[in-house]
Amino acid sequence: MDFFLEIAKSIIDTLHLDQTFFFQFGFFVVAFSFLSLLLFKPYYKAYEQRLEKTQGSEEVAVKMLADSESLYTQYQDAARKLNLEIKAAYDELRGEAQKETENIVSAGRKDSQAKVEKAMKEVSSQLEIEKNKALAQIPEISSLIRGKLLGKEISN
Repeated sequence: MDFFLEIAKSIIDTLHLDQTFFFQFGFFVVAFSFLSLLLFKPYYKAYEQRLEKTQGSEEVAVKMLADSESLYTQYQDAARKLNLEIKAAYDELRGEAQKETENIVSAGRKDSQAKVEKAMKEVSSQLEIEKNKALAQIPEISSLIRGKLLGKEISN
């Protein structure tokens, strides 16, 4: 044991330490304990809480991002399905409209064809009537022309 005391004494002499070293070391221990209790520990607790909140926020953000991607995918699927339904309804209504248009145009053609045929018949019958009237007037007109040419009135 004396050996260790001699080594400690030689180290103290080599470093030129006196009794104030022990007072300074005591003050250091008291100051460190005081600062540790009032400053370092509360700061470290606040740091750990901030770290937990940050990590928790990151996890929440990652979860929210995954949820938003899932909702976006669901929205795209729903929009695609709705577009297909709208397209099917549009195509069906368009087909019905084309059929209705064809029916109306066909009915209009038939009606106009019937009117044209009726008008042709009326024109044809009227032409025949006027032709007969004109044929009936030929002798009278020819007699008038002869009379004018010959300069006298000729009676039939």
